[in-house]
Amino acid sequence: FFFPQHNRSRTYADYWAEVIAETRSSESQCAPRTGYECLVAVAAAALAGRDLLLVHGEQERMEWLGRPVQTTHAEAPTTQPAPPQSQPSVDSERPDDLLQRIETSSARIGILTSGSTGKPQCVWHSLPSLLRAISRAGHHRDDVWGFAYHPAHFAGLQVLLQALVHQNQLVELFHLDSAEIHQAIDDHRVTHISATPTYFRRLLGAPGTHPSVRRVTTGGERSSPELRRELAGVFPQAKILNIYASTEAGTLLVAEGEAFRVPDRYADRIRVLDGQLMIHRSLLGEIDGGDRSPVSDGEFFATGDLVQVVTERPLTVSFQSRANEIINVGGYKVAPQDVEAKLLEMDEIAEAIVYGKPNSVTGYVVACDIVLRPSATIDATVIRHRLSSALERHQLPRLIRFVPIIDQTVTGKKTRGMAAP
Repeated sequence: FFFPQHNRSRTYADYWAEVIAETRSSESQCAPRTGYECLVAVAAAALAGRDLLLVHGEQERMEWLGRPVQTTHAEAPTTQPAPPQSQPSVDSERPDDLLQRIETSSARIGILTSGSTGKPQCVWHSLPSLLRAISRAGHHRDDVWGFAYHPAHFAGLQVLLQALVHQNQLVELFHLDSAEIHQAIDDHRVTHISATPTYFRRLLGAPGTHPSVRRVTTGGERSSPELRRELAGVFPQAKILNIYASTEAGTLLVAEGEAFRVPDRYADRIRVLDGQLMIHRSLLGEIDGGDRSPVSDGEFFATGDLVQVVTERPLTVSFQSRANEIINVGGYKVAPQDVEAKLLEMDEIAEAIVYGKPNSVTGYVVACDIVLRPSATIDATVIRHRLSSALERHQLPRLIRFVPIIDQTVTGKKTRGMAAP
């Protein structure tokens, strides 16, 4: 485990010693600052047979459904955790044996959702559920992972568990700036890196190419052909994949472009209803609190993700927007990601975020914040003129701000203003 920010490292021998020591803890919650801390806490909880809630630690997570974070899961209003089970001593066990016990543990790991569709929820996953999408192929043993997610994020936990199963090297990249990330990738010859499109766009702001990287995955936000082309230039030897995952269900779909084909094993458990992706409850973790629940007959869960059906058989979809992010402009529905995609096609624009602003006449108007590339110049009039040939009138931004940086959430996504539909 490498920590470039602090010029420190840990071996797997160090790791297992800390895990064994942590099994004696009775902590039911963890606010990890690094992937390493998260992986120690998760493995220790699994070996001890106790449930563990992961929290981000930022201000809006300090209360979950109005309760302080210090509240234990045993006080939650719905699903109750099983009491810790009596476990044999782990002090003298080999790492392979410890790994096997982790993979079959009865413990659950709780992860908080973003709350973007209402109140935050806690989703409890079993270890077998979390490990469902982990690749076991032997060629992964030489992988070197660049860790670029917040450690309490579901996608981050997936990366950590993938590295743990194969005892891979892990390089902490999340808190580094662009230049430091490029340097760390080269210094440690990172082969795999997974992050949000927003994270990658900021990485592209500094020069550098990395032939050591063999696999790049994006997730958590809608990607774009432009981003994939730029990533192919920075990582010339990498296969670039797009992943759809949710905190409630985990990793479900993988694509090399924007069209996600539903695999045969999920053919009867993933469907589209009124333009929204629906997931069968058998694929979900245990959900505590919040406003979202299964719909209609109680069998399928509304994800809040709006999709376009590309093919019916097999079901193939492309993601359009989050339902709660749609901007209502005088009765017209505008997906902010459609406008962002056109903005990001302009060579002068490095980053953009589109959102709704209240308007007394139309209800909302389209607004956007734009970060220009170094030394680039362009004004709002030119931007609107270019967009007018590609977008409808109601999609055009009425308010354009040039900003030095676009805020992002603790999980590495854009912080988008919420617009009522």
